[in-house]
Amino acid sequence: MLRPLLFALALAFPVMAGAQTIRLVSEKSSFQIALEGKRPVLVLFQGKKCAACRAVEQWLDQMSGDLDGKIDIVSLDIEENPYTRQEFGVEGTPTMLMFIDGAQTGAMVGATERADLRAFIARSAKIPL
Repeated sequence: MLRPLLFALALAFPVMAGAQTIRLVSEKSSFQIALEGKRPVLVLFQGKKCAACRAVEQWLDQMSGDLDGKIDIVSLDIEENPYTRQEFGVEGTPTMLMFIDGAQTGAMVGATERADLRAFIARSAKIPL
């Protein structure tokens, strides 16, 4: 019952374009470079019309203080990057994949409660939160 309300709020109040938490990648080369970073990388596969994706973006933005310097977060639009979407088997949005040293260490599909998202990040990035 709470989830539809959260999604409605996400539609009404989209994330500000200037948010520094999530970096947009839009081509295969920049996506691959992001995966090879020194820190764990959370990839958010999303769509432009996905209200649940905006809710996840807001939760990640709210956690930015706890995540700063511990992980990198990148976003990939599945409509603009169909080949990368297929390569990673992404069927729905939001899909979050965690990578450490280029190897996938976790996956979460669909929006969830903020506490569950936080636990997923800590577990799959192997960091305390």
